[in-house]
Amino acid sequence: MQKTVENAIEGKVAKILNRRELVINRGTDDGVKQGMKFEVIDDFYEILDPDTNDSLGTFKRVKIRVKADEVHPRFAIARTYETYRVREPSPFDIPDLATLFSPKTVTKVRTISSSETDYEEGRGHVQVGDKVVQILED
Repeated sequence: MQKTVENAIEGKVAKILNRRELVINRGTDDGVKQGMKFEVIDDFYEILDPDTNDSLGTFKRVKIRVKADEVHPRFAIARTYETYRVREPSPFDIPDLATLFSPKTVTKVRTISSSETDYEEGRGHVQVGDKVVQILED
């Protein structure tokens, strides 16, 4: 599990370079070191009780996690690092034939979704100005 670090370095997405890299507006001057991990997050959402209108609390949505790869004094280039496995389609995806062949799975690296039309399941699209928060692995 990953959690936000107390007194974590916070910044914003300054530029999206490509599907795997973005620029954070924090660098060595702010304490960023190569290998540090960050979450690009949506705003914190407040949940209101529909009966009382009292706040039930807040939560955040993680858009993507990145790791600082190249760190400069005032900015850092960070790259996606999380992987996931998917089953490749087989020409034998007919129930009787599929059991004769073991399905092939491949490992892919998560990419940055940067527009509504480039949406990865379960992730929001990343925009310049999105909040970035340092994380620490337990």
